[in-house]
Amino acid sequence: MLLIIRHLHINKIFRVAILIAGVSILFCLPANAQKSKKQLSKEKSKSKSFDWQEKVWFGGGLGLSFSSAYLSNNAPGQVFNISLSPMAGYKIKSFWSVGPRISYSYTNARFDNGEILKLSIHDVGAGLFTRLKFFKLFFVHGEYESAWTRELTGYLTSNNKLETIGVRKDHIYGGLGYNSSGDSDFGYEIYILYDFLAEDNTIQLPITFRAGLTYRF
Repeated sequence: MLLIIRHLHINKIFRVAILIAGVSILFCLPANAQKSKKQLSKEKSKSKSFDWQEKVWFGGGLGLSFSSAYLSNNAPGQVFNISLSPMAGYKIKSFWSVGPRISYSYTNARFDNGEILKLSIHDVGAGLFTRLKFFKLFFVHGEYESAWTRELTGYLTSNNKLETIGVRKDHIYGGLGYNSSGDSDFGYEIYILYDFLAEDNTIQLPITFRAGLTYRF
């Protein structure tokens, strides 16, 4: 009789243990499922951010200059110019990228014509470019740009400033360049471009030199 009671008592303990284990498993399954979902979402977000960092690169140039110049009547003057040209590229392939580029330039000048003549010009441009990289350090650059600039009319305004008129010009550039980044993230670049839409009746050459910095190009 004592053996039977002990056997029943052991069976009850065993059943209670099985019940507790089953309940704990039921509670653990949803928690593990939530953890696995969170881990998957984190891995997906990491992979997306990694892809974004691998595909996009940034660059731009900054210019600052002081120079002497003359008006058409040989009046001497001093010219100050500052320019900024940020750009961003998206890598369709590891060697081929496309993207936007904008440019801004401010010019301030003073000329001595017996009296001080002042000049202040803001130039803005925006366009799209494409690049093909080869041998890691060199690239072919093609670009379309629409620029809004101002040109001298040869007259003076009422407040003794050189009069200017707004002009919009289109440019299609093509050329070659060198970028020092190689396999590193940062680099500097220089490139020369030819403007295929340059006007014939001007003394300005259709050749443009650019220099700047890039990140992840």
